[in-house]
Amino acid sequence: MKQNIIMIIILVALFFFGLLIYDFSDNLDNSVINHEWYALDNEQMTVLSFEDNKFAYYLKENNEKITDYQNCSDFKYNRSINVIKLKCDVKVNKLYVSEINEDELILTIEGKEKIFYASEQLVAEAEFRKENNLTKKEFADLMNIDLSIFTMSNVSEITKLYKNKETKLIAFVSENNTIQNALNLKALDNFANNSTKPLLVINYQKIEKSELSNLVKYNNKLPKKVENFKEDKISLYLVGNKKFELFKDIEVNNYNDLNSYNEIAKNI
Repeated sequence: MKQNIIMIIILVALFFFGLLIYDFSDNLDNSVINHEWYALDNEQMTVLSFEDNKFAYYLKENNEKITDYQNCSDFKYNRSINVIKLKCDVKVNKLYVSEINEDELILTIEGKEKIFYASEQLVAEAEFRKENNLTKKEFADLMNIDLSIFTMSNVSEITKLYKNKETKLIAFVSENNTIQNALNLKALDNFANNSTKPLLVINYQKIEKSELSNLVKYNNKLPKKVENFKEDKISLYLVGNKKFELFKDIEVNNYNDLNSYNEIAKNI
């Protein structure tokens, strides 16, 4: 009798467990359906969307649907097992949700993990970390742009320096929050720490139009407008003794090139 009761309990448990497994009537989280998700596939940007409870997976460049999912639009979701089931005739119609957070949607498709990101910028950052073998913390440290680590200057000081017999290096920088700018600033920091010549830094984004006009008098190759400064590089000028000459442009292509500016600084 006791064994029969145990068997009944087991069967009931299995019944309800089966209901959970096959119940695809849940709603996807708003954090998933409220925006598009991006990932690189064979160097092409792809977009995954569940907006308005409709599934779409396509190439961003031309909105062309990914071949295997051309006929897929409806889907169901089971929250208990974290599975999205596509209602279409495809070989693999189940997407297993491994993780959802503010920045990433991680799915397992055909046994392979695929990470989608909440923006194209996050895709670029992930690719950069992968190519340069950086952890998320190392990348965060790189992107922590802080100009206060440099000896900051202004147009008035540069004007005085131009008329002085002493020469110093002047770097025109910005606080643009881009990977390229972060790399350039890191290289500039390495350069400053190894340079035998004093280095001053000026944030060109804070230069007034009239101030820039005064500097152009000393070097007519300087940008005539603040918005004309190149955002993808840092220009170093040798200033002093009535000279205002371009010394070098800092433009770093990858993380491993940063240390090369140590040697350049030592050989001024």
